[in-house]
Amino acid sequence: MANRNERAPDGLVADAHLGDGFLHLILIKDCPRALYLLHLLQLAKKDGNPLNFEFVEHHKTRAFTFKSSGNSSIWNLDGEPFPAHQLSAQVFRRLVSLFASGPLV
Repeated sequence: MANRNERAPDGLVADAHLGDGFLHLILIKDCPRALYLLHLLQLAKKDGNPLNFEFVEHHKTRAFTFKSSGNSSIWNLDGEPFPAHQLSAQVFRRLVSLFASGPLV
């Protein structure tokens, strides 16, 4: 889902769609705070390009497994901090029916 809202008018990934059967994995690494602020400003702009930075990786996939090289890692899952050494995610397409109103989902 593009996750569009008033603070991110195009969402995190502008071409994401709830029914496309894909996860959009966004990894941010080795990023100074000033550049991360620029990334957030691009996210807040209409027609911005928040994925166009060297420290941002975008992977469109149906499943992934991530294993931290250290003893722990912190993930942001829908705005909630999630500590995990290893994380796996997979799309189960058409598992539930969703009815929504508002912007195109």
